[in-house]
Amino acid sequence: MKSTDSQKRSSVFPFYIMLCLSSALYVYFLTVLFRNTFSGMFTGGFVLYSLFFLPLFVLPLLLLQLYRKWGRFYVLYLLLSCFYLFVFFIFVKTISYREKYRYFDPFLQIRPVLSEVLLVPKAENEVRILFLGGSTTRCSGLPEGARFPTLLAQKLKAYCPEKKITVLNAGMDWFTTRHSLTAYTQYYKPFDADIVVTMHAINDVVRTFTPLNIASDAFRFDYSHFYGPSAHAAMPERTYPEQLLQKIDCFYHVNILGVTDTAIDYDRSCFTSARSFRYYYTLLLRQLIADSVQVIVMSEPFFYKENMTEKEKSLLWFSKEFCYHQSENNYKPYGRRLASIISMGRAMRYFNNIAEVTALNEGALFIDAESLIAPDTLHFTDDVHFTAKASEEIADILFRYFKENNLIERK
Repeated sequence: MKSTDSQKRSSVFPFYIMLCLSSALYVYFLTVLFRNTFSGMFTGGFVLYSLFFLPLFVLPLLLLQLYRKWGRFYVLYLLLSCFYLFVFFIFVKTISYREKYRYFDPFLQIRPVLSEVLLVPKAENEVRILFLGGSTTRCSGLPEGARFPTLLAQKLKAYCPEKKITVLNAGMDWFTTRHSLTAYTQYYKPFDADIVVTMHAINDVVRTFTPLNIASDAFRFDYSHFYGPSAHAAMPERTYPEQLLQKIDCFYHVNILGVTDTAIDYDRSCFTSARSFRYYYTLLLRQLIADSVQVIVMSEPFFYKENMTEKEKSLLWFSKEFCYHQSENNYKPYGRRLASIISMGRAMRYFNNIAEVTALNEGALFIDAESLIAPDTLHFTDDVHFTAKASEEIADILFRYFKENNLIERK
């Protein structure tokens, strides 16, 4: 008959095996994930990751105590419950992952605005106006009736009741000049627009950069490095444990080590997407003019200015989300070199100037909307997106321009 001491040793023997296996797994995990040396694995940041392996140390002791107190039935029940929760968790995460593909378009990333009017032949007395641009043209943060393309349509209908005015707002979040070029040539030519209003800048500006999780590691002239909303389709999504590890790593470095992002005053020459912006805008305008369309190019208003208050700065987010290079910080979401407010304003003025020069060179009309919209909280909700007041003012600017140049009467 075994002694009491030998029984105790044999009962905890599985725990020692689990302890050794867990320790080996922890070291292997850090080696593979961080490709680090053994000496570097025991710094503060990496030690925090050991918390994920505590259940492997504690669970054998817990099961042993449950077995001694309640018997094998309760241990089996606990294991089956944990297994069920794990399977259910994986199922939910899988469903969540699949939902992210819903709006993917293989050519434009986000599905363009498609309307039944595209298939309807144009009436004899009808004037069709098409808007091309990004989210500042789409104005999805405002009710449909408060968006400037809709407001302009209302004003033009009241001004020229004898004409049938049809306006299609084809602006879409994330769209650049290349998106608009593709969208127009492959989706909107059947609309047979008489007048096209374009407004681009900010989305082309941020294409200079390679932000974490939505871009590859090098700028490409054709913007193919910037996945944007299609990132989950273009790159494998991080698993939930990886995402959780990243959050803990970020918390440790930001809140304990005090690692912070820094603002960099990038010169306008650093915005390499300017060449792409000029190229695709030129192709877009040439295609529109070749189709006998009257083109109006608008500069894009923005909130960036000198001496912004802390409250105003708190509304800005484009630089934090988009304007940095992931490779500069070893692919970490902290300690980044972000484009400063000054450099973002400098870039927007630079790109708006390119838009103006391109419009004049290609024979398009130009409206300097940037100089007409005040950069304050009455007009902007963030870096570039408009309030209802700004949207109404832009509609008024366009209406006056249409009226002064007889754009509707001449059609």
